[in-house]
Amino acid sequence: MASPDRRTRALAVGALLWAVACGGGGAGAPDADADASEVGTADTATPTPRWARQVVARGMGGRHVALALGPDGQPRVAWFASEGEAAGPCDALGADPPPAVTWPLWYAEGGEEGFSVERAADVLLVGSPVGLDLGVQPDGASVIATLSGEPVVALHYCGASDVGYYLRAGADDWQATTAVATSGEAASGEPASDFGDVVGYWPALAFDASGQPAIAYKDVHSGSIQSDDFRRADLELAWREGGAWQALPVDVGQGAGSFSDLVFDAQDRPVIASFNPRDDRTLPQRGLWLYRSADAGAAWERVRLFGGETTERPSLAVDPTSGALVVAWYDAGDRLPYLARLEAGADFSSASAWAVEEIGDHRFDEGEHPSLAFDPSGRLALAYARCARATDPAGQCNPSVDAVVFAWRDTDGGFQREVVDAGETAGPCGAWPNLAFDAGGAAWVAYHCATLEAGELTDEVRAARRDALP
Repeated sequence: MASPDRRTRALAVGALLWAVACGGGGAGAPDADADASEVGTADTATPTPRWARQVVARGMGGRHVALALGPDGQPRVAWFASEGEAAGPCDALGADPPPAVTWPLWYAEGGEEGFSVERAADVLLVGSPVGLDLGVQPDGASVIATLSGEPVVALHYCGASDVGYYLRAGADDWQATTAVATSGEAASGEPASDFGDVVGYWPALAFDASGQPAIAYKDVHSGSIQSDDFRRADLELAWREGGAWQALPVDVGQGAGSFSDLVFDAQDRPVIASFNPRDDRTLPQRGLWLYRSADAGAAWERVRLFGGETTERPSLAVDPTSGALVVAWYDAGDRLPYLARLEAGADFSSASAWAVEEIGDHRFDEGEHPSLAFDPSGRLALAYARCARATDPAGQCNPSVDAVVFAWRDTDGGFQREVVDAGETAGPCGAWPNLAFDAGGAAWVAYHCATLEAGELTDEVRAARRDALP
């Protein structure tokens, strides 16, 4: 599978893995050069003056950047640090404990004077973070979905293993609750799928029409303690109703559940887009799958739209004018972004009912981490990462070319493209872009870059704003 951390190798060439998590950071002012650059033509590497850029945080990492807008239209951003922090031996596991490693989970809110940053949690993990999602409850409170919980003694597993729901009750006041703790809560009737305690990988958060949260996630049973934990992984959905969470099986025992996104469609049905990496001879399942339930999760329609490799974050959106479903993903073979659209009322489970189009610039390897959104007038747009020239070797990004790209559908049906941020020539820029529109139509994008300071590459989480589309 194409690596979701190709820019990691670009940093390694510069003697740093995704930049050193060196502390510090905080409020940032608008980039003074943002309005001084010349207007770039489509698909050039020159950021356009339409975008005003800010530093959200510096030196605090920038994995899995997520963006949501508050009721006031101001941006809210969450992300993981780039490196974990040693937390001593994992004594909860008893004799000969492995080392415990926690990963700082950061959160920032924008305002007139820049961003205020706070540490939402320290998440105990085995290996690198496996995703997060950020949302805003109907009451305006921010919530983060990611792993939570304590080590699993029975599995000798020193990591968070639950589906976590982190609620911001106030400034620097985060309250973590458990949505799902075990594999058996999403009971499928298959013993191998109902066994285990490691759930919550690759969470995707959305709210239904009544304001109740739901989280799609991957259940990996014993977290690789058993040889088939990932090959037989499950895609599941946690859905809260009446104050209580219920866990529902979606795709059982097939390896599904990586890189998920979740929306509720115009009829308030949950729709999940998710990648399945399983590609063995006995049961090849590799590709991008979509799932929809019309009966509150009792049964699921499904369709495979793409059978190749992709990287993190396929993106789902609902057209507010027609109710059509749209999904975007990166084709790691073509090294370009794709869109598929299903009109309201069409056959969800028939791949031929989906209109598929490739929308990238063939001069570049671009389209990773796409983020779809519709503006208030119903204009489709997306932000994505540009990695390299099409002629560059596959598998590694080129810091002199990489960028955040913003594309929108024009009145002729084609796409216009702008470079939001081309970053520095010495460090990677553009990973994990997230796009959102405010009520006035202004676009916000949050993303990760790295800058060269005193001979070292330093992480930056950035946010950029553009006025409403013409």
